[in-house]
Amino acid sequence: MQSSLHCITQTTLRASKAKSFAMKPTLADQVKKFMGARDGREALTPTQMAELVAKHQSDLPEKNRCGRQNIEQLLEQGFQTPRYIAALAAAMGTDVETLRSGRYSVDAPKVHRIDQSKTVTIESSFDTFTKPLAVFDADTRKHILAAVELYCRNPSADSPHRRYVIDALSGELPGAESLPRVSNG
Repeated sequence: MQSSLHCITQTTLRASKAKSFAMKPTLADQVKKFMGARDGREALTPTQMAELVAKHQSDLPEKNRCGRQNIEQLLEQGFQTPRYIAALAAAMGTDVETLRSGRYSVDAPKVHRIDQSKTVTIESSFDTFTKPLAVFDADTRKHILAAVELYCRNPSADSPHRRYVIDALSGELPGAESLPRVSNG
């Protein structure tokens, strides 16, 4: 009598070259490659990697910066968007989009980083924008801000509203010298 149980052999199917190509590396894979030994230096430990990432988080309190455990969790659990991904990208010399897309390569040219001490903040941008406005009277400021509002509704580099605001604030608007200004006396 034959048993109704059949022995099924398990086989491992390999992905075709096309499928292997289409499978993008995870964030963890990319970080592991970055941490690996190369160019005559030893591989980075999670602690060393965390210190490298934390250097790009100088705006955060120390307790909120990336730590060894964050890197270990990333490597083990494969998070795709950790809270420190921007600092991680900066530490690896790339940008967030490259990491998210799985296109990071340790051999790729490094992204030029802006000196953080010279980074424009919202506050400095606001001051840069509002200081030139202060010389105009209330009605003129209202016209300039109306142009800003129109630009914000439909932002584009060739917007006439954008050009008007830039020209007015820089004093290059035709007739800008005749615009009513606040008197200094």
